[in-house]
Amino acid sequence: MEMKEGIPVSPGIAIARAFPLDSEELVVSARPIPPEGVEEECRRFREAVETAVEEVEALRRSGAMPDEVAQIFDAHVQILRDPKIHRDVEAKIRQDLLPAEFSVRSVFLRHARRLEQLEDGYFAERARDVRDIENRILRMLQGARQNQIACLTEPVVIVARDLTPSQTAALDREKVCGIAVDLGGRTSHTAIMARSMGVPAVVGLQDVSARVEEGALVVVDGNHGRVIVAPDSDTREKYELLRRAYESYRVQVEEGRHLPAETLDGHQLRLCGNIECPEDAEKVLAAGGDGVGLFRTEFLFRDPRRPPTEEEHYEAYRRCAEILGGRPLVIRTFDLGGDKMHLGPALGERNPFMGLRSLRFCLWQPEIFLPQLKGILRAAPHGEIRIMFPMVATVDEVRRAKVYLDQARRELRREGKDHRADIPLGIMVETPSAALTADLLAEEVDFFSVGTNDLIQYTLAVDRGNERVAGLYQPAHPAILRLLSEVIEVGIRKDVKVSVCGEICGEPIYTLLLLGMGLRDLSMAPAMIPLVKRVARSVTMERAREVASAAIGRADPVETERCLREGLHEVLPVLA
Repeated sequence: MEMKEGIPVSPGIAIARAFPLDSEELVVSARPIPPEGVEEECRRFREAVETAVEEVEALRRSGAMPDEVAQIFDAHVQILRDPKIHRDVEAKIRQDLLPAEFSVRSVFLRHARRLEQLEDGYFAERARDVRDIENRILRMLQGARQNQIACLTEPVVIVARDLTPSQTAALDREKVCGIAVDLGGRTSHTAIMARSMGVPAVVGLQDVSARVEEGALVVVDGNHGRVIVAPDSDTREKYELLRRAYESYRVQVEEGRHLPAETLDGHQLRLCGNIECPEDAEKVLAAGGDGVGLFRTEFLFRDPRRPPTEEEHYEAYRRCAEILGGRPLVIRTFDLGGDKMHLGPALGERNPFMGLRSLRFCLWQPEIFLPQLKGILRAAPHGEIRIMFPMVATVDEVRRAKVYLDQARRELRREGKDHRADIPLGIMVETPSAALTADLLAEEVDFFSVGTNDLIQYTLAVDRGNERVAGLYQPAHPAILRLLSEVIEVGIRKDVKVSVCGEICGEPIYTLLLLGMGLRDLSMAPAMIPLVKRVARSVTMERAREVASAAIGRADPVETERCLREGLHEVLPVLA
C-alpha cells in the first residue's frame, strides 16, 4: 500500500481500478514527398484543420463542459484559423518536401518551445494549448480519434501526468469516478472540469502516473487530497464506508438545493452563481441559487478583430435578466488580458497578468468599453442589474471609469434609448492595493466583490497556473485573511455591501470561515451552491464565528486549514 498527498480540488471518495492515460504524442514520419505531391499534402492539411475546427466547435456547442474550459476551446479555434500558422506549415511542406504530419509537428513544436522558454506559468499553459491543437490536427490527418477514454467499459480512476483540455472534454461521468494527476493546482483546467462533473479529484501528486500500473486498485480521497495505491483490506473497507456515506450525503444535498439559505439560528444568506453566458443563469436557478453574483462577459469577445456591438451586449444581458426573473444580476465589465487568451498574445506582453488587462484595457480602449456600458444600462430596466469593474488598483481608475459611465448615460439620453441611469456600481477587490485602500474606494462605489483567486495570486506572488508553486497558493494564508477582514470592516463602517466571488466560496472547508468573518453574500460555480447551502444550514452563526476566530489566529496556513477542517467535521463529518 502506498499513499500520495496532493491538492484536493473536487470532493468525494472514489475506489476503482486505475486507467493510466497516456500522453497524446502521435508518431509521425519524416519521409520525403515528391514535388508533385506537395499540393496534395497542403490540401490534406487544410482539410484536417477544417475538420478539427468543426470538432472543437461541436464540443463548444454541446454544453458538456464547464464554461471556463469551453473558453479555452474558443481560443483553440482562433489558433486553428491563424493564417500565420497556415503559411508556416504549408511553407514547410513546399520548401522541405515533407509530409503534412511532420510539418505540423515541426511548426507547432517551434511555437510551443518559444512559449516554454519564457519561463512563465501563463505561457507554459499556452504551450500546452498549442500541443493540444497540434495533436488534434494530427489525429485528423491520421484518421485517428481519442479512443482511449471512449473504450471504457467499467468505472475507473483516471491517472495521468496531466490532462489536456481535449482529454478533459472527453471524460465520461458514467465511467470516470475519480481523477489523479501529477500536475495542476486548485484553478487548473482539470480541477475546474472535475468539480463541474462532480468527480473526486486530486492534483499536484508529482509522480503518481509513474507509480500506478493499469488495473491497480486506487482510492481517491478528494476531501483530503490523498491517493492510496493498492490499499490493504482495512483501508479499503474504511474508504468504502466513507464513499457510501458521501454518496448518501450527496443525495441529501441535491434534495435540499431549493431550501432557504439560512443558518440553524435563522441568519439569512445569499448564495449566487458565477456564470459565463446568459444560459448559465438557468443552471444557477436549478441549483437553488439566489441570483448571479458574477457574470463574466468575455464570451462576447470571441473575435478580437470585431468587438461586440452595443446591441449584442444589450441582448445578452436582457436575456439573462429575464431568465433570473428579478433576482440580482451582477455584470462584470470585460476582464480581458491576463489569463484570457483573446488579447494576451496579440498585445505581445511578456507579463500579461501585470500588464494592460481588465479595467486598464477598457480605459485604454473606450471604443470597446462604451458599447458595453451602454448595453448594460439599456438592459437594466429588465431586471435587478448591477455593474462591476474588475481588477481595480487605484481610486483614479474608478473615477475614470465613472466618467465613461456618465458618457454612456448622456449618449443614451441623446439617442432616446430606454435605460436605467441609477444602476448600482461596484468593483472587484482582487489586488492588495484595492484591499488596503478599501476605505477610499468605498467613497466611489455601492458594493465590493472580493475576487479571491487574483487576490491570493497577487498578494502571495504565486502564479496560480504554475504547478511548480501550486502548493504556495494558500487561501488560508494570514495575509489573505487580514486583507479580507479589512475589506469586511470597511464595508460595515462605510455601509458598502461586501461579497466574495472566488473559488474558495465553493469549497466547504472555507464556508464556516467566510460566514464567521461576517460575510452573508457568496458567489460560486452553480454546481457548488447546494453543497455550500447544506453546510450553512447545518451550523449556527455563533459556531461559525468561533471557528473563524480560532482559525484566523494561526500563523501557519496549514494549521489554519486543519482548524477549519476540524470545525467542519463537527458540523458535517462526511465532508472532513
